[in-house]
Amino acid sequence: MNGQLITWLSIMAGIVCTLLALQQFRMTLIYMTILHSPVIGQLAGPQPTLIHTALLDALKYAGFAVVFFVVRWPIFVTYLLAILFVKSVLNFFLAVFHVGRFGSIQLTAKGRAYTAALELVPCTFYLIAVAISGYLLGS
Repeated sequence: MNGQLITWLSIMAGIVCTLLALQQFRMTLIYMTILHSPVIGQLAGPQPTLIHTALLDALKYAGFAVVFFVVRWPIFVTYLLAILFVKSVLNFFLAVFHVGRFGSIQLTAKGRAYTAALELVPCTFYLIAVAISGYLLGS
């Protein structure tokens, strides 16, 4: 009975993550001014910061959905942490190259280096978390 409950919870969580991913992909299209939203109204042009945030969230939720549908518990914890690690690595490279939300503000070279260094903190945290989770829970 416990195995069936976990299976159903995984399916429900996967469906919720899929819906959240679709919602964020829709918001990405709205922020790119491809779709019109009666709630937000007409945007003056593409909004790079909002596009960056919505697209990263959409990819994160899509990755979570795949994990919930494919991977068995408790190994999924390792995969969820791996997805967050990949997201943090992407954010680091976006900060290094000053793209997306990191390119929407004007920073000096020292400020860009500081921002990139700050993005290393989640990278390190998630790398350690993936290693510990993989060691303790399996991969």
